[in-house]
Amino acid sequence: MKIAKHFFGFLIFILGSFLILNSCKKDSYKDNEQSSPITKSTYIEEEAYRLVDINKLEKPLVSDGIKEEFKIDKPEKEKEGTPCSFKSKLEDPSKNTKSGTDKEKDMKGIPNLGSFIKIAGFTQEQLASLDKFMITYCDCISGPFDKVNEVDQKIIEKYNLQREELFKLFNEGKISKEDFNLKLKALEMSLKEEISKDSVKIDKVLLMKECQDDLFESIGSILTEKQKPIWKEWLVKQ
Repeated sequence: MKIAKHFFGFLIFILGSFLILNSCKKDSYKDNEQSSPITKSTYIEEEAYRLVDINKLEKPLVSDGIKEEFKIDKPEKEKEGTPCSFKSKLEDPSKNTKSGTDKEKDMKGIPNLGSFIKIAGFTQEQLASLDKFMITYCDCISGPFDKVNEVDQKIIEKYNLQREELFKLFNEGKISKEDFNLKLKALEMSLKEEISKDSVKIDKVLLMKECQDDLFESIGSILTEKQKPIWKEWLVKQ
């Protein structure tokens, strides 16, 4: 009888150990599956993860107007479209056609989340969530973004008319070279001040900052404990 009890207890011990071990293996497999980074073939073009450089939009780099008309200096890639003009690539991943090398070269100097995705090792699930966040971000930011560019363009056009008049006076000999240079510099400074302090533009920039804050908060909500420090470091560098 005692032998039977001992044998029965031993069987229970063996069975319990097996169940615990099997459970650990499943959990381990699950963790590995969730933390497995996506491969290059799953990346959507990084243009889809472009962000609006709000600082440059708020206080844009304006040319001095000496050799040509006043204009806002932009990276070559930004001239091809707004960040959200690539929104369709998020909605249809099959439109991805570029190699990784091409992406990195094209996106140089333009703020985007592609670099963070790579170093953080996003999973397929995280990337799918990020795509949704980016679509919401694009919908949120596109209106204010277009309005800011419209305001900037109107201000630039106004000052280019004044610049044209100034050149006309100089070419007709009605003002000296020294006066011309002083007036052109004053015109440039006045343009830069107005383009950074326009009340309508300031309101729209604040709206864009809210869109970006919401995006960053959403991203933070899907990160693992290992990814969060990487995210904080990425934010500091922007």
